[in-house]
Parts: sequence; C-alpha cells; structure tokens
Amino acid sequence: MEVICLQKFIYGTLLLTIASFITRFISFFYKVYIIRLIGPEGIGLYEMVFPIYSLILVMTTAGIPVAVSKLVSESYAQRNTNNVRRIFYVSISFLICSGLISTVTIIWLAPYVATVIFSDTRVYWPFLATIPAIFIVAVGSVFRGYFQGIQNMLPNSLGQIFETIVRFGAGVYLASKLLSYGLEFAAAGLALAMVAGELAGLLVLLVFFRFSKEITEQSLGISYSITKTLKELAILALPITLTRVVISFSSTLQAVLIPKRLELAGYSVKEATKIYGQFSGMALSLIHLPTIITVSLAISLVPAIAEAVACQNFTLIKKRTNQAFRITILTAIPVGVVFLNFSGEIMEIFYNSPEAGVLLQVLAIGCPFIYLQQTTGGILQGLGRVDIIFKNALISTLIDTGLIYLLTPYFGIYGSILAVMAGAVYYSLTNLKWLFKLSRLKNDWQRNILKPVGAGVLMGLASKVLAAFFFDTINWYSLIIIVGFGALIYILSLCLLGVISLKGLFPSIKIGFMRR
Repeated sequence: MEVICLQKFIYGTLLLTIASFITRFISFFYKVYIIRLIGPEGIGLYEMVFPIYSLILVMTTAGIPVAVSKLVSESYAQRNTNNVRRIFYVSISFLICSGLISTVTIIWLAPYVATVIFSDTRVYWPFLATIPAIFIVAVGSVFRGYFQGIQNMLPNSLGQIFETIVRFGAGVYLASKLLSYGLEFAAAGLALAMVAGELAGLLVLLVFFRFSKEITEQSLGISYSITKTLKELAILALPITLTRVVISFSSTLQAVLIPKRLELAGYSVKEATKIYGQFSGMALSLIHLPTIITVSLAISLVPAIAEAVACQNFTLIKKRTNQAFRITILTAIPVGVVFLNFSGEIMEIFYNSPEAGVLLQVLAIGCPFIYLQQTTGGILQGLGRVDIIFKNALISTLIDTGLIYLLTPYFGIYGSILAVMAGAVYYSLTNLKWLFKLSRLKNDWQRNILKPVGAGVLMGLASKVLAAFFFDTINWYSLIIIVGFGALIYILSLCLLGVISLKGLFPSIKIGFMRR
C-alpha cells in the first residue's frame, strides 16, 4: 500500500512538473516577447495590477480550494464518495455566489483603486480588464481542488497547458493591436488575454469533470450534512484565507510601496515604474521560473500528506517530507549558481536589459529560501497546521514591508530586494523548524545541505572556467552549453558525494515495474 501511495504521489508530482515546465516555457518566451514589445514601463503597469488582483481573488475564494483538496483527499482515502460529492457541491455553490459578488463590487470600486491606491493612474485599464477573471478563477479553483483531492493531476495539468496557449496567442495579438493607443491599453490587452486563458482552462476542467468516474463510485460511508460540511470547510479555509490575504497583501504593498519609496529616493514616476518592472517583471520572473518543480510539489503534497494523516501512516509522512525537502534544495542550488554567475548575460539575452542583471544576482542568493516557502507550506497544509503558516506569513510580511519602507529611500531597489529576501528567510526557516518538530524528521544536514552546496561550488567554478576559456561572448547557444556542462558537473558531484543515486531517486517506480 505504501509503495502504491508513493507511486501515486511521484506520478502526480511528475505530471504537474511536466505541465508546469511546458507552461512556464511558453510563458517565459511570451513574457520576453511582450517586454521587448512594450518595454519595462509597460510591463511595470501590467505587473502592478496583479498583487491587488491576487488579494481580491484570495478574498473571493476564501481558502476553499485548499480545504476542498484536503477534505476530498481524506474522504476519498476512506472511500466515502458521498462525502466527496457533498464537499464539492457545497464548495462550488459558495464560490459561484462569492465570485459574482466580488466581480460586481470591484467593477464599482475600480476608479477608486486605480486613482488612489496606485501611484500611476494608467493602471486603471489593465486593472479593469482583469476583473472578469475573478469569477472564472473562483469557479475553476473548486474543480482543481477536487482533482487534487483524488490525486488525479491530469485535468489540472492539461488545463494549465491550454490556458497558457490561449493566453499566449491572445496576448500577442491584443498587445500588438492596442499598443498604438498607449502602453496602458497594451497592458490591458495582456490582462484580457489572461481572462481568455483562464476561461479555456476552466472549460478543460469541466470536460474532465463531466466524465469523472471517481465522484460516482459506490460509497462506503455517509455524507456530512450541509451544516457540518460548511463547518469543516470553514475550520480549514479561515486560516488559509488569512494566510493568503497576508501574502497577497504583502505583494500588493510591494507593488504600491516600492514605486512610491523609489520616488523618495529621487526617481520620477516613470523611472520608478520602469525599475519596478525590471525587478518584478524580469528578475523575479526568472527567479520563479524553477518553481515548476516546487509549486508542483506543494500542490501534490497537500492531498498526499492529508491522505497519509487520514490513514495514520507516519512513516509515509516522513518519507514524503524528506523527499520534498531534498528535491527543493537540490533544485535551488544549481539555479542560484547559474543566476549568480551569468545574471547580466541572461538579462541581456532574454530582455535586452543587461543593467537589470545585478537585481537578478542579488535575488539569486535567496533562491533556497524562496523555493522552500512553497514546499514547506504545502506539507504544513497537508498536516492541517495552517495556523503555523498564518503566523509565520504575518511576521514575514511585517519584516519585508517594514524593511522596504526603511531601506528603499536610501538604497533604492536593492533595499527592496534585501527586504523581500529577509522576509523569505524568516518564513522558510520558521516553517522548517515546525515541520521537523511535527513530523519528527531528523535532517541529515551533511547530505542534504553541505554536500549539495559543495557540488554547487564545483558547478559554478567549472561553468566559469568553460565560459572564460572557450567563449568570447555568451549568447543563446553558448549559455545552453555552459549551463548544460555545469548541470552535468553538479549531478556527477552529487553522485560522487553519495547524495543521489538512480536507485535512491526512484525506488518506488522500480518496485512498481518489478511487480508488473
């Protein structure tokens, strides 16, 4: 049984990772093209919208999707499909209502939001264009939570891919057509493309749900009443909502506060918008690119850990926690090394903005902490300890917001970066402390931290030597060769140091093949 559970967890994570890789690959080149089309100032207008849009979305969904994923996973593990159905239908009814209310309210408040909250009033049109997505995402989130709960990641994966393809096509067309009317209208075209993409993703989920057999299986238990279902959802959803409100509020404060504090540092409104675009739209986008792995892990971990808790399988909880921690660290180190060594070249190749390379280089130091936020949060949600996540997120927000306010007028955007990294360090380390305490997992610091860092140092040195002796300039092709060579050195170093092996990486898959 444990082997089957591990296989299901690994397969689900792998499927989400592949889908995330495809979508991030398309999205990355989409963003590169768009930035070259509308410039850092245009992308700055577009990026300013999303923190407050995310905050509205969090308030609308009220933590229901994660609660659905956890509760469906527990009921499905006990083969109580009556309860699975009740959880799904109560949740979607709630989110249809909240989605409609939020959409109407935000349309009414849009002029106030654009003129009072943001420093650049051109944000009005991009913000207005995002509003229809609120209802679509709210409804789709219940379907995503349901499929995550039964650990069927195929619908969500295909939905992501279709969403990205539609967004790409619509975004390129609309931004190109609307650019002649001004940067704000080009940014609004990108927002409309996002709405079209979300609608395409929802249609894919609806098709899969129509033919889903899991929800019609014979039940081994009785379903809760509507009142009890709402109570169970509320117990989980309330702290999740508070946590996500804090995180979204933090992002919103950054989008509002950083440009304003940059103005105090001596920059004009347009210069501040451009710098924020380089920070959020370029450097942070690259830093978040490898989260195709960590986000997939976090999504898979919530139902996987919840299932193990429901079955009282503490050995499985430890194994999944250890796997997630190791994969996160082994991903973060080489990514950080590449960004540290070749930040200017990467920014020039992708965005034609080599001056923004320093921003990427400073952010690269925080890669392990940025990625650990996601996986540790997923595990704690699966364990049902969302109260811990909320407390840590709240303190982390106070840290980064306070430091942005204090440091940015004196150190410019670098003060903002240091503030964001300080918040990420606190959040990830406190999550880890509680995680090791709750799971009773004893971390092998030498194998999981020191040796991977050593392998990363060897990778960095080898990459630098190759670049210095064999390439006069670094372009697309040479960068791929250098990164590929560095990755090979990193993997070989990990094998020689005894950190990884084929048998150690894929034990459950091997057993599954042998049994077949």
